[in-house]
Amino acid sequence: MIGEKAEIGITKVMTIIMILLFIFLLIDKLVNLL
Repeated sequence: MIGEKAEIGITKVMTIIMILLFIFLLIDKLVNLL
């Protein structure tokens, strides 16, 4: 149970980090275009 919950938590954190990086890159590109 604990192992499975830890895996889900790590997966969620990794997903959030990837989304934040993606948004950051999009904003960076938009700023460069302006």
